[in-house]
Amino acid sequence: TGVQTFSTPIATGSVATMTATVAGGVPTPPNNTTTFLRGDATFAVPSLSSITASLSGDVALSDAGLYFDGPSVAQGVTGTWFASGNVTVLAAAAGDIFLIKMWDGTSVIDSTSVTYPGPNTPNRMVVHLRGKLANPGGNLRISAKCSSTSASILFDASGNGMDSTITAIRIA
Repeated sequence: TGVQTFSTPIATGSVATMTATVAGGVPTPPNNTTTFLRGDATFAVPSLSSITASLSGDVALSDAGLYFDGPSVAQGVTGTWFASGNVTVLAAAAGDIFLIKMWDGTSVIDSTSVTYPGPNTPNRMVVHLRGKLANPGGNLRISAKCSSTSASILFDASGNGMDSTITAIRIA
């Protein structure tokens, strides 16, 4: 089965300790669990940087043929980024169709379509999108368009002011 078994336990004194160097560096102290070996043969402490932004006002979806930008972050154009976010949309009438995408202005990272079913359901819908993109061509954002010209992306339907938010985390 490929599984190796030992009839006697391995003595703790025989467990290897990291003492080798890579490009002249050794994690200090040996077996330090707060550093990792990077691809450039140096040791570093893991770190992630993130940016979060929320809408500060409602966005009217006033033209059925156009996407309107919701929340966006200015993360720069280098690195690999994981983005996660949501928008709360307000439908005007039964049958309103929303097309929603997360993108950098050129490349779509994630997208969906939602339809407001009608008057016996709340006319507010929350849509969540996420994905990753290397070297974005522009600001990461969530944009929406609707078949109705009276629909909106809401910023504060909950009273907490975070109803349409995006977060980007640099992962490489």
